[in-house]
Amino acid sequence: MNRIAVAVVAWVLLGLEAGLMNAMELGHTGIAPSFVTVLAVFVALAATPGQTVWTCLLLGLCLDLTNPMTLHTPAGATATIVGPFALGFVLMGQFLLTMRSMLIRHNPLTMAAMVLVGSIIVHVFVSAAFTVRSVYDPLAWELWPELTRRLGVSAYSAVIAFPMALALIPAAPLLGLHMGHAKPHGR
Repeated sequence: MNRIAVAVVAWVLLGLEAGLMNAMELGHTGIAPSFVTVLAVFVALAATPGQTVWTCLLLGLCLDLTNPMTLHTPAGATATIVGPFALGFVLMGQFLLTMRSMLIRHNPLTMAAMVLVGSIIVHVFVSAAFTVRSVYDPLAWELWPELTRRLGVSAYSAVIAFPMALALIPAAPLLGLHMGHAKPHGR
């Protein structure tokens, strides 16, 4: 894996995610796609296990640092909580490492399906972590509305994963990643 090339792509996608969040939001629901999740799934389908875990950890950490939580205070202060996305992304990466031997990794539909499943794993973990944390911290957090919104984010991310895969899969050699190839059928 070419770490510099992957870092540049991650930086661009993190910027797109932060910059286009309001423009791509569905109404006023808070549902917007996650470009970073698509990259994490792409890396998990193509990189070595060690590279996958570290990349997922760092991408999740980036999301932790760019998504502050609102607190129940008179001023409505925010706090940056490091950990939920980072650990959720590592969990997603481990799941995808387990599954990828059964997948056609160079297929854009596979990317979309795995973004849906992987994103659901991340958001269920993040929701559970914030629910536990809200017991002793003054987080402005309600489980069911947040989980519903996050599942919408997962579905929206899966939709954008298809066109992104059409660009990322051919770029895999430039990123130093190997997506696998179609195996010949028959003799």
